[in-house]
Amino acid sequence: MAPLEENNIIVKKNGLYWKLSLALLLAVATLWIAAATLDLGGTLQALTQLPRPTILILLCLGSLSWLLRGLRAWVLFDHLSLRDSLGMSFLHNTANNLLPMR
Repeated sequence: MAPLEENNIIVKKNGLYWKLSLALLLAVATLWIAAATLDLGGTLQALTQLPRPTILILLCLGSLSWLLRGLRAWVLFDHLSLRDSLGMSFLHNTANNLLPMR
């Protein structure tokens, strides 16, 4: 006898909640370890000493990279809207740069 569709959905949701909980735990643990072992105050002080044009150039290049990746995904995948592909690109770049996946 095949399992009921409702039971399958519940099992999938429970698995998703466990994965999300584990991901959140890993992100918090990584941030805690980084804060405990790295000199974040010195890093922030060094970043505030950067000239404004340098910061502006860095932000523009990062934004251009995000936009070009979103456009590439939009061209490659016909079923995605431009908005969805830009959102997916933003999430992907954020996860790569900020979370322990890197």
